[in-house]
Amino acid sequence: MKFTITRTNKQNKLMVSSKTVERFLERIAKDDAKLSVTNFRMSVPLMEADYQYYKGIKEWQHVYPDAEFSKDESGNLVFQKSNGLVMLHFINLMSDQEKDAVKKTVSLLPMTFAAFEGADGRSLIVLVSICNEEGKIPTKEADAELLYQSAYEQLKVLYQSQVQAAIKPEKPSLASNFMLTLDASPYYNSKAVAMRISQNMKKVASAPKNVEDLKTYDDYEFLYRKAAEETKEEMKKANISWQNDEDRYLASFSAIATKLCIMGLSEEEAFIHIRRNNWGHVTEEKLRQIVGTAYDTHSKDRKTAKSASGRKGRADILQMIRYLESRYQFRYNTVMKYTEYRPNNSWVGDFRPVDARVQKSMTLDVQIADIHVSIKDVRNFLESDRIRNYSPIESYLFDCLGKWDGKDRIRALARTVPTNNPYWEDWFYTWFLGMVDQWRGMYRRQYGNSTMPLLISKQGYNKSTFCRRLIPTELSWWGFTDNMILSEKRQVLQAMSQFLLINLDEFNQISPQVQQGFLKNLLQLPTVKIKPPYGSHIEEFPRLASFIATSNMTDILADPSGNRRFLGVELTGPINVSGRLNYEQLYAQAMQALEHGEKSYFDAKETAIIMQSNKQFEQISPIKQCFLEVFEPTNDLKEGEYLTTAAIFDILKQKFGSSLQVSSIQKLGRELQNIEGLQSKKTRFGTEYLVVRK
Repeated sequence: MKFTITRTNKQNKLMVSSKTVERFLERIAKDDAKLSVTNFRMSVPLMEADYQYYKGIKEWQHVYPDAEFSKDESGNLVFQKSNGLVMLHFINLMSDQEKDAVKKTVSLLPMTFAAFEGADGRSLIVLVSICNEEGKIPTKEADAELLYQSAYEQLKVLYQSQVQAAIKPEKPSLASNFMLTLDASPYYNSKAVAMRISQNMKKVASAPKNVEDLKTYDDYEFLYRKAAEETKEEMKKANISWQNDEDRYLASFSAIATKLCIMGLSEEEAFIHIRRNNWGHVTEEKLRQIVGTAYDTHSKDRKTAKSASGRKGRADILQMIRYLESRYQFRYNTVMKYTEYRPNNSWVGDFRPVDARVQKSMTLDVQIADIHVSIKDVRNFLESDRIRNYSPIESYLFDCLGKWDGKDRIRALARTVPTNNPYWEDWFYTWFLGMVDQWRGMYRRQYGNSTMPLLISKQGYNKSTFCRRLIPTELSWWGFTDNMILSEKRQVLQAMSQFLLINLDEFNQISPQVQQGFLKNLLQLPTVKIKPPYGSHIEEFPRLASFIATSNMTDILADPSGNRRFLGVELTGPINVSGRLNYEQLYAQAMQALEHGEKSYFDAKETAIIMQSNKQFEQISPIKQCFLEVFEPTNDLKEGEYLTTAAIFDILKQKFGSSLQVSSIQKLGRELQNIEGLQSKKTRFGTEYLVVRK
């Protein structure tokens, strides 16, 4: 596949060449010596949107990605073959964060062939792979053009639903082109899956002529362009000598606003489009004053009629949506389960939750802009599925995928924990993979990450700090908690669907009953069922959280049936927390291991070793202590005797007296079943145990 590249030389002749996609991407990684893209981008804020007066703009190279062309004898471009690509041009991306966000979003779509920054530094060129219903690319120009136009309309809707950025309004054509640009890190997918376009192709609709026909951003933008072109021609004919550029722009925007008012656009809609094309020439405050004055002068009858009707209709809702989207970027955090926002053109990268105060502020701004909606309308929009979904953990793991440098950082992290346990490094490695697998596969797992490291030492050994450092800095402010009260079951279940790692600090304070029951069940859950705050019914959510625990005491495990859920290790010294962790490589290693099928769970052999190792941390109940003081297991039938639980209890009671209650018989029975080496047999009197008296 080749891109056609054209330029006009100083003799005004069209020069045509071509480059393969790979050579083209190599080309745009470095700047052009003759017409510097970097210098051009520095000048963009000082120019009009069409850049017609920029020095050397006529000689700038233009790239035709959608088809290959040649030049005929008359110097005209002639179609050769279609590349099966459609170009979408996202505009008004005012910060690197916005451009990166769009590039990242489109890269998630399998049909995206390439994405790179536009020459102006404020846009993104996206190339999408297409084919017809038979999976082929038409060879005839007419068929290819029809396919392109149909595909453009379908793709524009699809990509616009995923990306919160405007697509440049232009007539879809195989001859669509862009200025030679600069991007050191373009997105490229040579194996992009071509989107099959339906053969039931409809003719592309013509631009709207009446404001009542307006349905999309592109329609509004068309009217702005029409008003701007008319104003430009009028100002050329007037041949007025302006004192400075600011006065010229003020007059231009005032004329455009007047025309848009007469066309029927709302004041706010006009302001949105004028502001987007301002390019920093006029302050926003002054710009709003210009638009307001134009509308006050020319829209009295329309305003009176609107206020008299007092009706809130479709147009008001659409204006409200356009108003909010022109000022903010929105996304729905699927982990925290709320909508977040960030002002457009903000240099601050953090999104913030849309709380009740923010909703009210936004509502007031909308109403001040003379858009007749209520806070309920604003809330309906902010809580609807019109807001794109965003998963911070999926985004983070996706960024790490394929970046591992081959160094084992997971086991290296485990080695910062000093212990004599020879299995610790491998245990921690498997558990860490289980934690990451829990995050990435939260919607399809049948079982949860059912084990938890248990770090045991005296105070001051940096156990809690180590636990906190396991979560990447970008996710730590919401992804980690060590303030969990297991008795508050609803809180715990909700936390499991929101947090990434839960540290059960001071594990020794958890009662044996909770260990054996509620906690044991929690560790194996793949999902949680809770009623969300302000929700009307119970919902099922995927589990995110894995568990880790710390303790200052050694005798803390209380399940007589075995403690296979815990990876207990006793520290021999303080944990080394001085080094800075390379989180990208740490999680890149985990993602690569999981992608290559490494197991993230413990098999039967490993579980047996874990249970044996945990015996040193098991609590010995008082009833078991009483038994071991009087009896011991044996395999010798000659020296031993078979006794029922009741008989054993009776002997113990004779020795220890009233300290043993009748209720202890049941506890004794459970303890006897789990005493290593104690033989038993079933009889008509119940289970009997082979013991010898000390």
